Amino acid sequence: MIIRKQLLVFFIAISSCTQILISAETPLSNPLFPNGQPGDNVYKRWRIPTLVVAPDKSLLAICEGRVDGGGATGNIDLILKRSTDSGRSWGRNELIADADDDTLVQFCPVVDKSTGTIWMVFARNVGSDKEGDIITGKGSPSRIFMTHSKDSGRTWAKPTELTKTLTKANWTWGGGSPGGGIQLDSGRLLIPAYHAILPDGGEPDYQSHMVFSDDHGKTWQLGETVTAHTNECQVAERRDGTIYFNARSLNLDSSRPFPAQFRGWRTVAESTDGGVNWRKVKLETALVDDPCQGSLHVLTEPIKRSRSRETSDRDEDRSLTTSATRPVWIFTHPAGPGRRELVARISYDEGRTWPGFRRLVRGGVEYSSLTTMPSGKLGCLFEIWDLERRTNVIRFTQFTVDWLLESSVAESLPKVKLKEVRKVEGSGEDHNAFTDLIRFRGDIYLTFRKSDIGHGVYPDSRVVVMKSQDEGTTWREVYRFSVADRDTRDPHFLIFKDQLFIFSGTWDARPLIKNKFEMNDHIGVAVATKDGRTWTEPRMLEGTHGHYIWRAASDGDNAYLCARRVRNFVRTKTRAQRGQLTEHALLSSEDGWVWKYHAMVQPQYGNETAFLIDDDGSMLGIARTGGSTAQLVRAQPPFTKFSLLNLDRPIGGPLLAKWNQHYLVGGRNTLYGKRVCALYWLADEQLFPMLELPSGGDCSYPGFVQLVERRALISYYSSHEGTPAKPGREPPSSIFIAELEMHE
Repeated sequence: MIIRKQLLVFFIAISSCTQILISAETPLSNPLFPNGQPGDNVYKRWRIPTLVVAPDKSLLAICEGRVDGGGATGNIDLILKRSTDSGRSWGRNELIADADDDTLVQFCPVVDKSTGTIWMVFARNVGSDKEGDIITGKGSPSRIFMTHSKDSGRTWAKPTELTKTLTKANWTWGGGSPGGGIQLDSGRLLIPAYHAILPDGGEPDYQSHMVFSDDHGKTWQLGETVTAHTNECQVAERRDGTIYFNARSLNLDSSRPFPAQFRGWRTVAESTDGGVNWRKVKLETALVDDPCQGSLHVLTEPIKRSRSRETSDRDEDRSLTTSATRPVWIFTHPAGPGRRELVARISYDEGRTWPGFRRLVRGGVEYSSLTTMPSGKLGCLFEIWDLERRTNVIRFTQFTVDWLLESSVAESLPKVKLKEVRKVEGSGEDHNAFTDLIRFRGDIYLTFRKSDIGHGVYPDSRVVVMKSQDEGTTWREVYRFSVADRDTRDPHFLIFKDQLFIFSGTWDARPLIKNKFEMNDHIGVAVATKDGRTWTEPRMLEGTHGHYIWRAASDGDNAYLCARRVRNFVRTKTRAQRGQLTEHALLSSEDGWVWKYHAMVQPQYGNETAFLIDDDGSMLGIARTGGSTAQLVRAQPPFTKFSLLNLDRPIGGPLLAKWNQHYLVGGRNTLYGKRVCALYWLADEQLFPMLELPSGGDCSYPGFVQLVERRALISYYSSHEGTPAKPGREPPSSIFIAELEMHE
């Protein structure tokens, strides 16, 4: 069956063999706190950077100066440095507030453009109290103060205490939120803030709220709690007056399982009454949070939008046919894994989607603050850990809007057409899934898993092998195999030692097994052929018990296999527990049958990974992670030490292949409610969307084979045809082959 579609044209990016193996361009940065100015030696640690453009157009870099050098306790002052030339040079330390040995933290400034006054809220804690003790009620609660400056930060008024006005019962820790407030079109001053609450007899929790003034700072009011399990937050005003809220997600409930406490996505919400009440609270799956503070900035002047890395079909059409300007929002935060790799995420629709992505800082990084400077450039303050000083320091970088939004890679390189899609297996009666493609001895081979019942763990599953001798036009079955009492799935090809291997994982599917997803009972199996006609019987792979095997790669002498396992082979009761404890170990073999541990790739949240050995001998991979973004995986021979770099989206069932000298990535895209098989180009350490294949529902797990220089085939599975499931069975799915054509 052939599904004919109108040809779709997409802009894509390509790279040379070595481009993505070189660090993507990042702007230069300079030290700011400390930078050798008088007064720097007073402090041992500098944290919580905030960058503000003062009414006189000077640039203020504000931070906490920690005299004792520890955490949020002890003697901490609020200090600033000033630049009158948009960050080219900086003056000495200037003191905003000092409370002797007490702790001044949780500051957040906002500029009143009508009066030229800078307002700043902050918290004062007893210097001997630690943050954890304050949160849990063992220390004195935070006291909230407000100060202001009428001369662009050169002098500051004596702080006024507003604890009774800006706190509620059972609040312990509190204050402003790092990054800065905004002034609404109505004139309202809106400061993002958060607090810790300790209910009577309950567990402590973080919650976000707003502080606002409608009379230019004469009086301040407290907004309603936005939502639980959030703290450091940022806000922006949309053109329709809606207030957008974006917060770090964090839970203090120690009774919750580990990943629920410390790992997830950013929390977003909306307000239609100027930030007092909130609605549409949800997790933003496009913004993975590890968690850490983030900075949200709206460009002060609309930018005419060129073609970006990703748009919807409707937006794409509009951007090509009109010249209307659009607001550009920028959100900076560590992309990870962990607090590493400061990136700028870009939104062209006021925070509804975040398709743009640019790296600003390599390596370890924490809090950040971004603003548009008087020069028109963007300035960014950020924290890093200084290995020599053994403390946090703050650096400054700047770059142009053109550099941030630069899209020449996406605009100037090839187009790809989806010529046609053929269904090669699936009559609506069974479940067909998990594909792979390869060329062996002149013919093209396709493999996939088939079950009469469905996607889950079922003992009736078997692996089917098909062959095409006419470049993918027609297919015939040449082999199938299964393992008794086991679910045989995820077959993948590898040519190694002049043989074509098919590696497959198997779950224990006996009726007596209650936990069908117990990874410790997993066994890898393989079949092999030397001529494509005669195949071995399925054979257990030595060294794979307790490992869920997936794709493989070879450097000629050795084969390498993606193998997931649970740390220390412990038995887990829930999928969430298993996910956090799952490691991705790399196994190696000299013959394809006997395997041994080689290296650790992902120490936690390990998942499906597609590898290739590049022309320079290095190993490159695209790794899925549990509930998070995909990772770019790299290692040099002998492949014992891997670097991990978070990408900007999840990829389910990843494919990594080379089409000519371009790196092709495929897999399931689940962003913004989608569930489709998508293809990307990997260049400059980023994913550039190429196209989405006709698919939906239970889908993806693609394979790839190149036909000629500019033509290629992609295999995948999908249930988008919508055939209903029969009683006692899961929805059926089919196997498809898509033909692609590349154009310069």
